[in-house]
Amino acid sequence: VYPEKDQSLPARYARVIATFREPSVDKALEQLDTLLAKHPDDGYFWELQGQILMESGQPAPARIAYIKALELLENAPLIEGDLARAELAINTKESNKSALLHMKSAIHTLGNSAFAWRQLATAQGRNNMSGALALSLAEEALLRNRLKDAIQQAKRSQHHFKRRAPGWLRALDIEELAKRRLRDRKR
Repeated sequence: VYPEKDQSLPARYARVIATFREPSVDKALEQLDTLLAKHPDDGYFWELQGQILMESGQPAPARIAYIKALELLENAPLIEGDLARAELAINTKESNKSALLHMKSAIHTLGNSAFAWRQLATAQGRNNMSGALALSLAEEALLRNRLKDAIQQAKRSQHHFKRRAPGWLRALDIEELAKRRLRDRKR
């Protein structure tokens, strides 16, 4: 679709992705570096660099690329979630704290993603937030339609929140919704 003689920006961008999928990580990164040299303010090029680095097992440089992408793209919850994933892969005290902040921010947009709830739960677990961890696992289980797990995690999380606190109320909502869905299954 995009022959080498086509030097348009979309063609060059597409070839970077195709080269990465071959897979030829080093060559794809070289091609992408050429694009970034000419377009250093393109957040999507930085995001692609982060993706390539992350998928090739290099979370530390991926983190740097995702941070740059977020600086350039003001409202990018998917990229913020990818940044958190890279930080969780780095797995230091500092990166886990940062991942928690980024996932808390991203989950507002990604709330229908079971994977995002799992990432948030991982960050919460690494930051010793047992109640929030169980609540996030309940959210994930509900989205995956694992209703017994949702009930179990919701009950577990309720023990960590004050009665009628927002987390306690959400856990109660999840528990009741999961129980209702289980009853509906039996009909």
